[in-house]
Amino acid sequence: MGLVRNGWLAAGLMWVAQAAAMDCRPADIADCVGLPPAGVDFLDVDVMNVPRMLTYDRAGRRALEQTLQARYRNDGDIAAGIDLGILAAQNGRDPEARFERVAAEAAHDPVLSRRLAWARGHACMAAGDATCALAHWYDAASTVDRHPDWIPLAYALGLWDAGQQDQAIAWYSTAVRSDVRLGRADTAARIGGETRVGTVARDLFPAWAARHAVQRTTLTAEADIDREGRISRLVVPDDALDARLLREVRRVVPAWRFDPVLDASGNAVTLATHMQIEVRMGADDGRGAPVEIQYAGMGPVVERSALPYPPQAVSRRQQGEVSLRVRVTPEGKAEDIEILQSSGHSLLDSGAKAAVAEWTFKPDRINGQPVPSTVTVPISYRMATRQQPSAASAPVDLLNPRTRQRSR
Repeated sequence: MGLVRNGWLAAGLMWVAQAAAMDCRPADIADCVGLPPAGVDFLDVDVMNVPRMLTYDRAGRRALEQTLQARYRNDGDIAAGIDLGILAAQNGRDPEARFERVAAEAAHDPVLSRRLAWARGHACMAAGDATCALAHWYDAASTVDRHPDWIPLAYALGLWDAGQQDQAIAWYSTAVRSDVRLGRADTAARIGGETRVGTVARDLFPAWAARHAVQRTTLTAEADIDREGRISRLVVPDDALDARLLREVRRVVPAWRFDPVLDASGNAVTLATHMQIEVRMGADDGRGAPVEIQYAGMGPVVERSALPYPPQAVSRRQQGEVSLRVRVTPEGKAEDIEILQSSGHSLLDSGAKAAVAEWTFKPDRINGQPVPSTVTVPISYRMATRQQPSAASAPVDLLNPRTRQRSR
């Protein structure tokens, strides 16, 4: 199985003998690896102490190499000798002489033998041979009866480089469950540093992120809250979500509890309002798509609105965000409009106030009677093109400190 890469031999002979006994040919290695087992999290720390793939930049490799050489020569640290082989491969040198030197010393220690197989896989990746890398990692994984945390990331990188994209993304999702930091772009950017592993990781992560991006939907529901802070009526439009998510919202939200709403005399009252509910759905990782349902505010909703982009602001290419505090009268009119956050442009600020002053709201009701309330109205002015400016707004939050969701 030895293949010449970058002028040196990407070793695979040891794996061939062992894989043959497991009835897994090199050409079938992706099938042997398969998909992550359902319901299994790889959280175990392997006693072989696999080096992390997160910090191998050039300066770091030079400093690490000096430390490892001292440990191997002076202390007889076999693991350090194995890691020197990895560094040799990352620096474009033949690692096999180094690996052969420590192979005999590691042969009678299953932990060190597994570490050597992992290291040879890493060297294969550095040489551009993903099949060889997967073979060695499969060999290492087959000698442990637990679920080490290094397996998902190693398999994901090898499979991606071997062209098995769907399989790689599935394993990377498992890696993220084992280490949530891998789900962040800044951490993914450090995997492998300037090595080929790093190049593969930076190619894999955006594809994983695009497929596993959290989908967010904010919907508005009619809600009645009784004197004890319980939701006595919830009306969610049938077309607000797909059927499965709609059932989940109707199951979860009625169990929420709020601080009772008090009138001017301090007596608890019933409140008829509109509730903002945020639904977040992640991608299906084989165990179902995770769904989070969160309270996002309540208060009057806009029945009729218009938001023209101020013409002078268009000609000056001005854009920005304005946040307004608006008092809504029992008749649903807007008054006492105050700027909480300026866009930085007086034309946009004054235009937002003038537009909202003409809006009509559907007011809250207490004990069946319409009441005044206060809402925050965020408005975003964005220039889509020079010819087609755009503007958007969404009133979201009732500024009533006595109405807050309580944890159960």
